[in-house]
Amino acid sequence: MKLLLISNSTIPGEPYLDYPKNEFITRLDLQLQAERLFEVLSQIILDVCTHIIANSNIQAPKSYSECITKLSELNIIPKEKVSTFSSLIKMRHLVVHQYSDISYNTLYDALNSLIHDFKDYQTLILSWLDEIKK
Repeated sequence: MKLLLISNSTIPGEPYLDYPKNEFITRLDLQLQAERLFEVLSQIILDVCTHIIANSNIQAPKSYSECITKLSELNIIPKEKVSTFSSLIKMRHLVVHQYSDISYNTLYDALNSLIHDFKDYQTLILSWLDEIKK
């Protein structure tokens, strides 16, 4: 499972946060790597989400953000986390589709959130999987 490819102890983005924000926003190499990491981690969140929904008995979501809401309806993630995970998905769209110029200040902050929130998502999904195995 994609979610297990990245262990709880090693999220690959953490080294980017060792750089001060002012250095991060001036280094193209770090920015491009961070964009890709954001894309990969957020895509894992989406892939897991869509897979769970596709194998459930609820109606398919109309958007990726709604997919997160559906996980809450299935009591897989708490309602108070919907906004957090949905925000990550919205940022993913900005990064992937380049709808506008990316603010690297915002990307730096979002990457920090993503790393923390990815761990939360991973824990919630793995706990749910353990629960349904019982």
